Amino acid sequence: MSKRVFRKGVLSRLVHYDYLSYSAINWVFSRKLSKCLAVNGAAFAIKKSAFEKIGGFSRVVCEDLDIGTKSYLHGMKYKFLNNLYVYMPAPPSWKTWFKQRRRWGYGAAQWIFKYWKELAKFVKENPLLTILGLLMLIPSLVIFFTFISLSLTLGEYLVVTFILLTALKYDPILIILVLISLGYSLHRNLVPLIIATAAITAVFYYFARKLEYEFKIYEFLLYYFIYSPIWLLILILSFIRVSTKREPPKDWKV
Repeated sequence: MSKRVFRKGVLSRLVHYDYLSYSAINWVFSRKLSKCLAVNGAAFAIKKSAFEKIGGFSRVVCEDLDIGTKSYLHGMKYKFLNNLYVYMPAPPSWKTWFKQRRRWGYGAAQWIFKYWKELAKFVKENPLLTILGLLMLIPSLVIFFTFISLSLTLGEYLVVTFILLTALKYDPILIILVLISLGYSLHRNLVPLIIATAAITAVFYYFARKLEYEFKIYEFLLYYFIYSPIWLLILILSFIRVSTKREPPKDWKV
């Protein structure tokens, strides 16, 4: 079912777009596959016979990811109900949110390491759904890859500039040409970012209208440029933590 948040304060208004992305992906999976890799841990229903067949909950950090994947691998049907939803309070502070996301990030990394073969097969069979899912769940991936490209371009031009200026004894005309070339390179990389941002904004707006979520452009841009990159960084650090086999904090229940 759909997961919503009480929109009170800046943080809750940003978390709102997280929940929109979760609902959108579940809705798409329900429509296209009648199955889903993960369920909404806040509220879902499962038949007792199905629950027992897949072995119930596993001892993992994110049980909702795990039980959804187990049901998917057993070929069980999934139905997303948008006319039935649950309201959840957002974390009361950024400190609480960060603690929650550290747990979620660790759980997501743990889930991927556990099911990487099955997930790789899913990606191969459903590439478009995979891309949509990643861009909805972590829209800042677009920013990440764009700035990697931009950084490489800047690095290349700085090296070329240094070599040329050293060789030609700082010819003013050459300096102007290099600056023009560098400006063009920056423009070439920023334009795709602007286009991609507009496209992702349109996709979120479409699902917000479809699933009856509130959507405000300035809130979404804050979510896209600030909130989502922080979440991406937490995920990256979580993957490092799990890959080095570091145990989760002892106060986390599993």
